[in-house]
Amino acid sequence: MLCLPRRGEGVAIFGGAPLFLLPESSTGDLTTTLAFAPLRSKRGNPLYYIPVQGIAVNHAQVPLPAHALTAGGVVLCTRVAYTALRADVYRPVVDAFDRALARNDAKVPAVAPFELCYRSSMLWNRLLGYAVPDIALVLEGGKSWTFVGSNSMVDVNSQTACLAFVEMKGVKAGDPSSAAAVVGGFQMENHLLQFDLEKKQLGFAKVPFLSACSNFNFTKTQ
Repeated sequence: MLCLPRRGEGVAIFGGAPLFLLPESSTGDLTTTLAFAPLRSKRGNPLYYIPVQGIAVNHAQVPLPAHALTAGGVVLCTRVAYTALRADVYRPVVDAFDRALARNDAKVPAVAPFELCYRSSMLWNRLLGYAVPDIALVLEGGKSWTFVGSNSMVDVNSQTACLAFVEMKGVKAGDPSSAAAVVGGFQMENHLLQFDLEKKQLGFAKVPFLSACSNFNFTKTQ
């Protein structure tokens, strides 16, 4: 299991559950909240990927080119700072987010490597980060891995917040040898991720906003 914090020290856990967080009132055993997605691999390639059926912005399916997501799947990589989307996936997702947020009055010039940036004082803030459209990976079986404002927007300075998704460089649109999306460390932060290679599945759960990945209580076992 892996849990990356926004601040402080995260954890990598080899072995079992249960897992509890501080404060104790924030949740019970966090592993009971896990949702699961299959992990798959291609012949001759040791990397595992998540089969994704679509991407939704504000609960609306983003129109993508045929086979855009099946040509390479979605992988996770902690060495990538922000989620990178292949060009044929990036443009529809970013445009859908821009339309859903509909805050042209708050837009400011892009700050590399990000394209969509806003004056942060003009975006309503809430416990789960900026009140912006959710972005979700739509998985098999009707499940979704959803990124709210705390994992979709990054403060690049004291006045500017940007959509924390970037376009892959050096990869052709629809290239089947490339992942359609690489989920980066920023989007993984404060999510509990369980990699079960025996069952070939990924478990994922958002850490409750009252706690963080740096707040595990390893003294409690039940």
